[in-house]
Amino acid sequence: MNGCQTVSILNRPTVHRCSSETNFLVRIIATSDEDLKGKIATYTNSQTKVSERTLRSNDPIQKELQLKFIHWEIPYFYDCKEGEWDSLTTEQKRGFLITGCRTYRRISNVEAAKAYLAFNGKPIEAKSSPKLIWDLSTQGLYNFVFPGNRYAEELFLPFVLSQRFANHTEEVIKNLGENPSGNDALIKEYLGHADTTLLALAGYIISKAYNNALTIENLRVIIPSVESFSEALFNRCNSAIRYEVFRAKNEADRNNELFNPRNFFLRIEAYKNLKNKIDDDIDLLEPAEFYKKCKLVE
Repeated sequence: MNGCQTVSILNRPTVHRCSSETNFLVRIIATSDEDLKGKIATYTNSQTKVSERTLRSNDPIQKELQLKFIHWEIPYFYDCKEGEWDSLTTEQKRGFLITGCRTYRRISNVEAAKAYLAFNGKPIEAKSSPKLIWDLSTQGLYNFVFPGNRYAEELFLPFVLSQRFANHTEEVIKNLGENPSGNDALIKEYLGHADTTLLALAGYIISKAYNNALTIENLRVIIPSVESFSEALFNRCNSAIRYEVFRAKNEADRNNELFNPRNFFLRIEAYKNLKNKIDDDIDLLEPAEFYKKCKLVE
């Protein structure tokens, strides 16, 4: 039995409790070292399966990000592990309630990490390898997403943009109707798999708009404007994807091959082609006009 199970059993109703003469072997480690606490939680929880995400929840960077989000002028709850939000009291949750709504300002670190990966050029990993987000090995992505100096804004922009893009995607799909045909059917199908790639292209465009130097100061300027530019940026990213999807579909048809939209978004070459399409569009319109159409600049 691990510690949690032991305590639970000792707290059973009296009739089911162990004898008062029962002996238990106990190991107590007292430390204020946060790094050591995390390692203890990681390496002494082999008896009962604990998710990697939960094990990482005690990492200093996770606690630091949680505090940063709570202390924003408009606070957000940064959810580090399963059940953490549910453990809050009604009064504690009230501090995150959106005025006039029944929803809360809440950020799951799972969704934030996935959005960060996609926004920063790793849409395939964000879609196909979510478990690697919490992996500390050299093959893992944890240290890429959560280095010790991670700013909350660096996670928040991709997260909030992913939420906006999800709404825009739903709206496009809704307008296509329940049973679209022809090109509309393909658009509806590929949009069901395009989430991380749409976000990756958005990150690519925003980064280029700021000369590939997206500083914390830039982020603090961009974040309040997300609502005003997200739809135009989404449409620009979707336009590039639509072009490349139809090009790939036509090529597959010519070769008598089956085209699978889901697999399209898992191909490294497809993502490279999409970035090239964005570059071509920037050259065609000129940078200032392109970014203006994306509503990233006046």
